Amino acid sequence: MNRLQKCLTLFFLCSVLSCSSSKTTEQNDPTLLLFEQQANALKRNWNSITKYVDLSYEKISSWIPESGIRGRYAQFKTKLSRQIVEKIVGHKAFIKGPHGQTLNFNSLTDFGHYNPIFLEQLIRKMNTLYAKKTFVKTFQDFYDAELRDYLRVYYQAYNFIKYNEDLKGIYLEHIKTFKKHPKLAAQGLSPAFEMHNDFYIFANDMQDDGYDVYEGYSCPSFWLRRSIDGTSDQFYTLLTSTLNTFDPEFIY
Repeated sequence: MNRLQKCLTLFFLCSVLSCSSSKTTEQNDPTLLLFEQQANALKRNWNSITKYVDLSYEKISSWIPESGIRGRYAQFKTKLSRQIVEKIVGHKAFIKGPHGQTLNFNSLTDFGHYNPIFLEQLIRKMNTLYAKKTFVKTFQDFYDAELRDYLRVYYQAYNFIKYNEDLKGIYLEHIKTFKKHPKLAAQGLSPAFEMHNDFYIFANDMQDDGYDVYEGYSCPSFWLRRSIDGTSDQFYTLLTSTLNTFDPEFIY
């Protein structure tokens, strides 16, 4: 074996060992072990959580707790709160907005602007966890029962907003109006509610396909906010990675 062959062989072996070591290190990341433990605890205690968590309007500011994000978050945060996920990721979730220790659902003209670094690290960590077959197998039935249809609506809402770019400007105008006329809130109105007619066709298409019509109205608002804070692509990457892991037939 000549010197060049020896060098190439050594380089190849070092590369393999380096990749193997990196993969092992990531899979043994204590923060990922924490996430896996908390996710398993969520699944294991789900019946008790759904029975005892208070989903009254006074607690979550939603009249439809079984639909959308607020009821789900109230239940999920018993084991996977924002603070726990921030600890796992190593960065704060928001860089701007009305949220403090608890999420502020009452602000009509401001919303949380997500931290791109938080999302970058979250995507990396979740991809590592999704590569762990035992985790996916353990969590699959919970995903199917509690998250599958909801995330399918989110996925379709992303494309709806992407191909209707004018909706962002309309939404921003509604926010300006509510800033000028704060008394509108007393009438039960909000910028998101004002988008009702713009989301009507999408929401009804979702209902026709067997999904929750309320989520057909609420999911597009999420993507509008992400188009404003600049994190749409990162959330879409995280969402598609999740679907590829737990629901690959849906997007192929």
